[in-house]
Amino acid sequence: MYLHYNNYFLSRSAGSIIFSLTLLLLTGCDEIRIGGSSSECKIIYDITYPSAQSSLVAEQLYPQEMTVYYKDQMMKTEITSPIGLMATELLIDQENKTLSQTLKNISSYHYIKLDQEQTQRWCNLLPQYEINQRIDLRKICNKECRHATIKDLHNNKEFEVYYMEGSGLSEDNWWNPMHKITGVLMSYDIEQMGMHMHLEAREIVSEKIPDEIFHIAPEYKEISADSMHKILEKLVRDYGPAQK
Repeated sequence: MYLHYNNYFLSRSAGSIIFSLTLLLLTGCDEIRIGGSSSECKIIYDITYPSAQSSLVAEQLYPQEMTVYYKDQMMKTEITSPIGLMATELLIDQENKTLSQTLKNISSYHYIKLDQEQTQRWCNLLPQYEINQRIDLRKICNKECRHATIKDLHNNKEFEVYYMEGSGLSEDNWWNPMHKITGVLMSYDIEQMGMHMHLEAREIVSEKIPDEIFHIAPEYKEISADSMHKILEKLVRDYGPAQK
């Protein structure tokens, strides 16, 4: 009974988490120089659920933390549920213009690997946005962050983002629908598939990042983008918010 309860809520949140993870790749960075010339670092984010019905459920079942790793031309974003039943990662290779996405859902392991043209088609499955820059600034992790308002053109909902600009940032956001933002996302809200999530950077850590962190584990099976999309659609259909 308890396992079924866990699986239900984790699967219910999977579609929203996958969606928000893709948005996190707004960072669009070839290279990040934080506190020196190093191009290696990680940024740790807190994830909260402002509209969660039960804080205990959110704490036990929903991911509470996200980590983004940078090394030279590589970037990886990972989110794992507290009890490890669900995990997802995005890997960006700036040099070769490839995107890989993994999804662990209980006992199934799948991933896709897309070139630049395939990635554009994949991004077209996501909501499209209107971006309005603001003039105010906010400090997050002791870094000055610019402000923008993002409008979902599908449902007209708006959310706020704060992002960090700095030396070494690339303008090449080729893999996502919000290419007009250049910088590392530091704080934003997402409401998708009935779930409201808030993500905010808690810590920037300059450290050596091992090459192995950008490798996909051998237990993952490669599938097509169409097959991955069908898996995500099924998760939302089976476990998403009830339709009235």
